Amino acid sequence: MRPVDAAWSRVEQWLETRAPLVRDALRPAATQAEIDGASARLGAELPDDLASLLRLHDGAEDTDAGRFLSGMRLLPLREIESAHRGMCSMLTGDDLVGIWWHAQWIPFAANHDGWSRLYLDVRPGPGSGAVGSFFMESGGERRWPSLTVYLEQVAASLEDGAPLNHRTPRVAGVRARRLGLASAAPATAVDQAAPARRVNGRRGCAGCRPAHPHAVRIRPG
Repeated sequence: MRPVDAAWSRVEQWLETRAPLVRDALRPAATQAEIDGASARLGAELPDDLASLLRLHDGAEDTDAGRFLSGMRLLPLREIESAHRGMCSMLTGDDLVGIWWHAQWIPFAANHDGWSRLYLDVRPGPGSGAVGSFFMESGGERRWPSLTVYLEQVAASLEDGAPLNHRTPRVAGVRARRLGLASAAPATAVDQAAPARRVNGRRGCAGCRPAHPHAVRIRPG
């Protein structure tokens, strides 16, 4: 089994047991023909790790349950393409290229409005295949050396309560909607929805509107 497949298998097994509605929000696999077509239209070959993940699931549904990666969801191929086109269209000057966004950054996860994204840097050379985080206000920043490493850390956080970005996993209760992450909380803890927090005038993840039981959510520690 490829390392990325093994890492994702750990994530999916955890979701199957702890948050089955989130597992059900994962879409069916993309075909190789669909992946090849997307690569051609993007003008960049999708990294093997991302192609392997897409062959398992073509992203997640655009629902509360689907947005379980720090409020983000895995994007289907069609949305990877449209998000990439949209971001590249906003590159209005060379001073933004590679700092705010780059044509060889492939978005693979995003929050509900696209202001926050995860992307793969497919530029040739050292660091190719690294995972970066993007925020509309500040641009992109490399965070993990590969998609495999990122998913391994997600799996470890779910299984062992290991911190990921200073947060640890918590299964949400009836009123919550995503994978709950809170300081030093065990992976088996059950949490009810907390009041919403506001950060820079925007509604935070802590008090998301009610959704299904056994979904998952992100709660800042």
